[in-house]
Amino acid sequence: MVVSAFKRLFEVVSDPFDFAGQTVIVTGGSRGLGRAMAIGLAAQGANLIIASRNILACSKVVDEVLEIGSNAVALEFDAAEWSGMDDFVERAWREFGRIDVLINNAGLSQKPCTSIDLTEEAFDAVMAVNFKGAFRLSALVGSRMVRQGSGSIINISSLGSIRPAPSYIVYAAAKAALNAITTAHALEFAPQVRVNAIMPGAFETDMAAD
Repeated sequence: MVVSAFKRLFEVVSDPFDFAGQTVIVTGGSRGLGRAMAIGLAAQGANLIIASRNILACSKVVDEVLEIGSNAVALEFDAAEWSGMDDFVERAWREFGRIDVLINNAGLSQKPCTSIDLTEEAFDAVMAVNFKGAFRLSALVGSRMVRQGSGSIINISSLGSIRPAPSYIVYAAAKAALNAITTAHALEFAPQVRVNAIMPGAFETDMAAD
């Protein structure tokens, strides 16, 4: 039965990894895991919107995407700034006329420390980037995807969200909150929009090195 179900799926979708004609936003797309996802999607034909606070770094990734043969633009984006989200979404939609996939990848990790040593500033920054920004951007993009009739939102969470350690407790809490809104938004935006989370372990990136 399972084999026949997969056979029917592939009869409908000849290449499930073909992103030709689809537009993908990757927040935090200028480096690390975000850049890797952007390059991988570009290789499958996707149009990319590379978004982060560092517009110059985003532009370098755009150049890499263009060399592959896909289209891409760089847009400045601060996941901690709620007030700038509406303008960012408007600009993103104008670039390609639609958004098919949103990848909430922008992240900020706290420096390892005890709970008593964590500052309010660090607490607020980690929660804003990892949770508040993803919530607001998903709300704006997800509601447009519903009107569009289709879409997918992918939240990049962490294994730390279900296996928290004292040294990064606020980061783990922010990612656990991200897991919660993944479930809630999946219900809110269904059936037109799929919402899922990926919970990777550690990656050897520059953020991890810090």
